[in-house]
Formats: sequence, C-alpha cells, structure tokens
Amino acid sequence: MLKTHLLVLAAFGLCLIANGCDSKDMLETTVYFLDANESSLAPEKCLIELKYEISAEKQFVNNVEKGLNILIKGPGDPKLRRAIPKGTKLLSVSFKDRVVYADFSKEFRSGLPDDPRRQALMIDSIVLSLAEWPGAKAVKFLVEGESLHPFAGYEKIDEPITDPILPR
Repeated sequence: MLKTHLLVLAAFGLCLIANGCDSKDMLETTVYFLDANESSLAPEKCLIELKYEISAEKQFVNNVEKGLNILIKGPGDPKLRRAIPKGTKLLSVSFKDRVVYADFSKEFRSGLPDDPRRQALMIDSIVLSLAEWPGAKAVKFLVEGESLHPFAGYEKIDEPITDPILPR
C-alpha cells in the first residue's frame, strides 16, 4: 500500500514537471474600471499569470487575488480611472460556498468618494470583475476583517453581493 501511494505521488510530481508548473501560462480576464468621465464602468481585458496549485480552490483564490490586485493597481488604458481608493491593499481572499471573501485595508473604507453613485461604481467594479470567474456566485466585502457597513444607500452591503448595485 505504501509503495502504491509513493508511486502515485511520484507520478503526480512528474506530471507537474512535465506540464511545467513554473510555466508562464496566462489567463485572459476582464476587469472593470471607471470610464474617463468617472460616471460609469468600462471593461478592460488583462492577462493574469497562472500559478498552478495542487488544490483547485487554492488556484482559484490565487487567480482571483491577482485580478483584485489589478483593480487596486489601476487600469493600463490611460483613458480609464481606478475605482478603488488609492492606498487600498488586499489583505486576503478566501472562497467558501461559492462566495469570494475579499478583505481590504482600512483605506478601502476611508477613501470612499462622497458621491453615492461613485461608491456604488466602486463596489460594482469588483462585483462585475469577479463575475468573470466561473464558480464565484457572490462577493463578501470585508475591511480589516470586519463586514463593510452600509453606504451608497445600499443597506445590504454587509451581506454577500451577487449583482451590481447600479442597473446595467
């Protein structure tokens, strides 16, 4: 029995090596930034370098984390604008029961724009970007590990969000 387990592990390891676990496979995804007028969202295609993991869930979380960090960094297109407040950091990402739990630094909350529409656009940029990932049904927003408190006239922001706040 021990030999069988060792053979399976060895075969798995060879498979990873043969498939190039350090290869630079890329995944195209769409993320949403503010348009030039900062009045609506505009899509931007981007490439995410895939990092292969033993667990499909871990690989999913790593890829979602990369996508969120692209949103935080800002767009490549100079005509688009960042929707997430400057200084925001992604503290962690987890995934359970098809809900992505995204925990941001305090700048996410303290940097909220005054305009309720811009606040909604900030949330929608994340919700729409993560909707691109199969398996993600909703996003639960956290700030420093705590549920995000209601804002933008959206009373249920402390629950997982399944749809954009603003009509499309």
